[in-house]
Amino acid sequence: MTHADYFRIMRKDLVQEGQNPVYFCRFEDCIADPAKELDGVFRFLLDLDDLEGTNIQRQIKKACEKPDSAGKVYEIKATTKIGNSQAKRYTADQIALIKELNASHLHFFGYASAPESYPDNATSFVEFEKDRAQNLTDEYYGFRQENEKQIAKVLEISKDPTKVKHYKRTGEKIVMVDKVSALDFGFDTYYSKKFYSK
Repeated sequence: MTHADYFRIMRKDLVQEGQNPVYFCRFEDCIADPAKELDGVFRFLLDLDDLEGTNIQRQIKKACEKPDSAGKVYEIKATTKIGNSQAKRYTADQIALIKELNASHLHFFGYASAPESYPDNATSFVEFEKDRAQNLTDEYYGFRQENEKQIAKVLEISKDPTKVKHYKRTGEKIVMVDKVSALDFGFDTYYSKKFYSK
């Protein structure tokens, strides 16, 4: 199964067919603007249209106002706030294949370069032509609009539990080995590497 299959199935089942509410939260957004991301996550989790005046809003504000050094559980690496700091680990062939197989998903999740008339994208991983297919431009950062629809869906379900849909996979056959394995991504040797010496 490739990433393309995973995201295609997830978006088809959960987003397009609405089989189960889902909220997309990107790590980069949590680092860049944690208060905004936490607001969306908790509106989804708590079935609330607005967090105004709630205890969770107070807790989010309190957590996001702490100085960088206060109460750290996890030390953020210097490269964490640098967009695409790991891109150098991919070959040109790998990036070309990712672009070919995942163009729709890269746009939907905001990892494609900005289309014409859009501001530059700090989380862009793959460069596309400014003038590209309209369907890709239409999908650009689509997860954000989808999150708002999913919050509305959760609110509707919380008011009328009979609207709950139970998620079922229909048994679509997934080919586990495909043209991705034809390229030398190093997958065959990755698991045999020794990361720690004895």
